[in-house]
Amino acid sequence: MHIVTDINLKPNFAQADKQDEDAGALTFAKYWYQYNWALLHLFNQMPNFNNCSITMETHEDVMFISNIDYNETKIDLFQVKERSKSGNITSNVICRGSKDKPAIISKIIKNITKERLVKRLNSIALVSSTDYSFKLKNEDDKISSYHSVNFNHLSDEVKNEIKKAVLRDLDISEIPNFLYFIRGMQTTSKDESTLLIIGIIAKYIDSIDPNSSSKPKLIYDAITTELLKIGCSTLKYNNWDDFVKNKTITKKQIEKIIQRRTTREGFTDFESVWIKITNEMSNDANYAKLPIKSKSKMKKKVREYYGLKMTQTNLMFDSFSEKVNELFELSSKEDLYEIIIDIKSNLLKDEKYSDIFNEELLEPAILLEISENI
Repeated sequence: MHIVTDINLKPNFAQADKQDEDAGALTFAKYWYQYNWALLHLFNQMPNFNNCSITMETHEDVMFISNIDYNETKIDLFQVKERSKSGNITSNVICRGSKDKPAIISKIIKNITKERLVKRLNSIALVSSTDYSFKLKNEDDKISSYHSVNFNHLSDEVKNEIKKAVLRDLDISEIPNFLYFIRGMQTTSKDESTLLIIGIIAKYIDSIDPNSSSKPKLIYDAITTELLKIGCSTLKYNNWDDFVKNKTITKKQIEKIIQRRTTREGFTDFESVWIKITNEMSNDANYAKLPIKSKSKMKKKVREYYGLKMTQTNLMFDSFSEKVNELFELSSKEDLYEIIIDIKSNLLKDEKYSDIFNEELLEPAILLEISENI
């Protein structure tokens, strides 16, 4: 595992006690249930937390960060189990283990021994795709009636079994009152769970912009591409800001992914977008005098870029859009043509973009990005 350090800044408590689990991370791409549950939780929480993010570590660990601001953040840790072939979870299942091979419950509780992390913990939880078979304190209650159950709501018998397992494995005698048991998505088919998340994304988009037109499946693919990259990363960051930037996906990132794959009211197809672009071009002397064949060629290239942008899951297009708008703000030029040439000359110096966009496509791509943000 490679450790990324920065001599300056805020210590990254989220990975302070991260062990070398590279082999697990590199096989992480098969855990589709965990990825989809992480997205389900994030989209459910985004209306309540404006600055939240989520990350995934090796195997089944999902971390929800309530606020990426270092001074404000609280963390919820989830161990997510897909158990469709194993039946319901009993107290025996989560307590079975030893010092050498700790029980499921002990692995979850171990997080409270991480000195820097425990100060930020809001909750720790086990998430299961199957039901729990635990008795509750109130004998008339059925655990199947609840989405989540706190440790204190369990029967004394179950609580004592958990305490014994944790004492045996970790020499810890107290169980935190922020331990929860959560019922996850009841579907265990990758296709079904994917459709569930796509539906949630569509509902979220409708809640923030009911008049927009979007492709939720494309947005889902773009988000999971980024989440896969995060889940498979074996890097450990000592700096909090580096960790947030490279190892989490934030609400703001997701909203940008949505925005760039959504058309605004009145611009539902390329022809509508092109009308806006030609209006901008007509106000610029250099573009206004373009011969008709040159305008036709420009339109074809803008259409080519528009098609790529609206159908690709690669976040390079998001990065390109951000860079163009950054250079637009920095440019000292006033006319549209001169601004575009100024931005183009800067981008050609950057291999990150010059290797992807040939010079012929670069100008039309910049033109489209600028027109969308004027």
